[in-house]
Amino acid sequence: MYAANNGVVITANGGCVAGNLSCNGRGGNYIIIKHTTNDYYTIYMHLKDIKVNVGDVVSRGQVIGTMGNTGNVSPAPQNSYSTAGTHLHFALYVGEPYKGGYAINPLGLY
Repeated sequence: MYAANNGVVITANGGCVAGNLSCNGRGGNYIIIKHTTNDYYTIYMHLKDIKVNVGDVVSRGQVIGTMGNTGNVSPAPQNSYSTAGTHLHFALYVGEPYKGGYAINPLGLY
């Protein structure tokens, strides 16, 4: 998993294992990055591993985690080694996610 653009990690919630569908509000292990332009934030959910910490400055293309199947995924994994449901939930927000920000279509930026 790579950072979409330069920014600062403001959230890095881990501790989830595959099969716990409600962990971290169903988002599983996730990262939120505040980017340096236009009040943009990106969120990366359902990760297996998180490779950054809150406060880390990241660059576009930097490895920040690995794709996984934590949180509410379908089909539900049978164990922590299962690849069932492995995917990335990626979203771009204007304003901070879950604190008044709103999601926009990232394809509209290109």
